[in-house]
Amino acid sequence: MDVLEQNGIDLKNCRGQGYDNGANMSGIYKGVQAIILQKNPQALYMPCSAHSLTLAGVHSAESSVEVKNYFGRVQSLYNLFSGSPSRWKVLIETTDLSLHQLSQTRWSARIEAVKPLVKRSREILESLKKLRDFDLTADQLNEVKSLEKWVHSFEFIVMTTFWYKTLQSINYVSLALQSENISLDDETKLIKTLIEDLNRLRSSWTSILNEARLIASGLASFGFQSEFVKKRTKKRKTFHKEVRNTAHFHEDEAKEFEVSVFNTALDTLIQQVSNRFQAAEKTTKMFSFLWSLKSLVMSNEEESEESVEAPIQLEEKCKVLAQIYATDVEEEKLIEEVRHLDALKQSNLFGPKESLTSMRLLNGIYQKGLQRLFESVCILLRIFNTISISVAEGKRSFSKLALVKTALRSTMSQEQFTNLLVISIEHDLAKKLCYGEVISKFAMSKARKINFL
Repeated sequence: MDVLEQNGIDLKNCRGQGYDNGANMSGIYKGVQAIILQKNPQALYMPCSAHSLTLAGVHSAESSVEVKNYFGRVQSLYNLFSGSPSRWKVLIETTDLSLHQLSQTRWSARIEAVKPLVKRSREILESLKKLRDFDLTADQLNEVKSLEKWVHSFEFIVMTTFWYKTLQSINYVSLALQSENISLDDETKLIKTLIEDLNRLRSSWTSILNEARLIASGLASFGFQSEFVKKRTKKRKTFHKEVRNTAHFHEDEAKEFEVSVFNTALDTLIQQVSNRFQAAEKTTKMFSFLWSLKSLVMSNEEESEESVEAPIQLEEKCKVLAQIYATDVEEEKLIEEVRHLDALKQSNLFGPKESLTSMRLLNGIYQKGLQRLFESVCILLRIFNTISISVAEGKRSFSKLALVKTALRSTMSQEQFTNLLVISIEHDLAKKLCYGEVISKFAMSKARKINFL
């Protein structure tokens, strides 16, 4: 922190912090955000939403032995085919799709890894059978047989079905959280929608099981199983006059799978998402009265005990924000502005009440030329809308360092390394370039012979 101040960076002007969930950055005692908060309490810390969602998914993927085994087999399947160009060629010719490896840092990689199993499970099984004709080692041959048995199992179909649905919901929200135009109230809405989808998925076990059985029945001619394999129950020795406890035993394997795997994975995911986004929800509630639909003064038809409490509650919220941002707004002025702003919101001056958000309210005030009347409100809305939501894009550029600067490129110059890094980061733009023109310009600039005629 002293180094920043020596370089002319004033922390008093900081109004928000955004980092990943690493202890060195987000630690509540010695993390960077804690040290900055000690110097400037106005610099609210917000964990990276994309990274928090990824960590929630990682914990869910480690919730049970069966789930760990499933994703481990998915990675083994990729390792088996990617370990040889000839094996990979067999996969491409048979399935017309590529397998993808798992990633702990990018949760979107999991949906790409599971998607081929959903679309081409029969073709993947055929590819595994073709590998038996290859010159494989004993370990590789045993792995092929093990993966064949795994793909044939009904547990594979059920796991693939419900994880594909779960990963789809997570992936849509993860991509939306990394958008440039998203604000903190949008993040809160997306997380609430995700939790609702996960709860709906948790209550739909019967439909998922029936869907898996329908898929298995269509693939029965290829040897796919349509029911769980009955496992031998482990019996504990009982002593004289001891009553055997059978409370933990379930009537069938499907119920056992639902309780120990399906419910456990989704419960862990829901709990992790709820806990990791409490900071965003708390900050949104602190600002949300600025654009919410609850008026300071209710109509006569709606008079009740709440009509007396509502003005007091909203005034208290104004005081809380005024105390936090004492150098930016004044308490009395903010309360007065909120009173007038509430009347304008009820008149639909800034658009429909159902679609009013922090960003739309801020843009509406400036479009109507009312920024001088609501100066304090505009300051708070600008602070709220500039709080960092995700730092995934910035962090991804650092991940490119390990991809570009490999052992074979360890002696490249700094300029060349920087240029390659820019091309890799901006690959969407690089793909649109005309390579013929670029090569011609490169050849002309590197020409050693100069024509003096």
